[in-house]
Amino acid sequence: MSWCPGPKGGFSQECSLCATGHCPLVDDADAVVTSLDLSDPLDQKVVRALNDTEAPEKPVVVVTPRGSAARWADELPDCRVVAGPLSSRVLIRSLSLGRPVGATTIES
Repeated sequence: MSWCPGPKGGFSQECSLCATGHCPLVDDADAVVTSLDLSDPLDQKVVRALNDTEAPEKPVVVVTPRGSAARWADELPDCRVVAGPLSSRVLIRSLSLGRPVGATTIES
């Protein structure tokens, strides 16, 4: 398990995934779970880059506030969007489903 503080908490304001399309943490991960603040443009950029990750077998779970989950499911069709708060049961189910085909929202 690895953790990244996001673009505002790291060593640089620019996320390597956004800048180059690669991040060592994402590249080495079996799955990615994020709860970045999607009202922040920097965090949105990171999550959109995760949506574009070219590893169809690597699940990406995006936790959003309940009121915005449907919107983000439409905008992030290659991610599992989960309406937070996230429970362990929903996380396990989300990770076991892999990458979606089309927009998918999972209610917790």
